[in-house]
Amino acid sequence: VDCTVETKVCGKYGVSGYPTLKIFKNGEVSEDYNGPREADGIVSTMRSKAGPSYRVLESLADYEKFLEHNDHSIIGYFDSDSHTLKNDLVKVADQLSEKFRFAYTTAKDVLEKVGQTNKILVHQPKRLQ
Repeated sequence: VDCTVETKVCGKYGVSGYPTLKIFKNGEVSEDYNGPREADGIVSTMRSKAGPSYRVLESLADYEKFLEHNDHSIIGYFDSDSHTLKNDLVKVADQLSEKFRFAYTTAKDVLEKVGQTNKILVHQPKRLQ
């Protein structure tokens, strides 16, 4: 966008210096781009952000494998895909996926094993437990 022409657009998104890159997800600004400024770096960063910021754990095996990772994980345990907390989890994942790993599950075997439903929990990696 040429901010000398599109002053309203630039004002709406807080663009005051140039060049400014904004990353949008689902029609909303998800973050300001602060990555590399050369073409290869921009493409690499955009590819990593193009996919979902969370995983769907469809089975107990998926769940256990996800927890093997050595980073903090935030997992939502929901009785359905349409639970309101799931939407909140997805929004937070879009903003913090570079700091934490996010996932959610509706798998009955996982919900039974964990004994949690309609909650979001933070899991420490095994090395810190």
